[in-house]
Amino acid sequence: MPAERELLKAFEGICKQLNAKNREEKLFKCLRKSKDDEVRLLVMQALNNVHLDEFSIDEVQTLLKHLNVANISAGKTEIILSSIFWILTKLIKDKNARCSEDFKKKLINDTINRSINLLKRNCMRNVLDEDEEMEKTVLSISIVNFLHFVSNLEESQTG
Repeated sequence: MPAERELLKAFEGICKQLNAKNREEKLFKCLRKSKDDEVRLLVMQALNNVHLDEFSIDEVQTLLKHLNVANISAGKTEIILSSIFWILTKLIKDKNARCSEDFKKKLINDTINRSINLLKRNCMRNVLDEDEEMEKTVLSISIVNFLHFVSNLEESQTG
């Protein structure tokens, strides 16, 4: 157990150093500028592993900007969008994250509208192969999951 505590302490220290060096800003820059799907998927994997307390509301807004895509089926866009929805779902579920309350108060309605719009567009797409069908399904599931937790949030606030 002491070795695990030391490892965890080292990991937390590394996370703090990366956060101090504007890790998320650099990752968002890669996400925005890279055309390579593998790079974009790795960025989303890294963002998905960032502790929610290290996200600012501005960074959440940057994530939301990436929901504005013209072509859902381009490359691995469905997987990238799905990853964004999983991060947003974690924000909804986490009552202690620094920006969670701001997200729920300031951005939730716009995010719900974007979610429903993307879900409609995704469901209307005709896909030609199994891989594309799987990516389409993964995106739909992540959006529905997000909307499910949003509806639970709304129910707990009203009753």
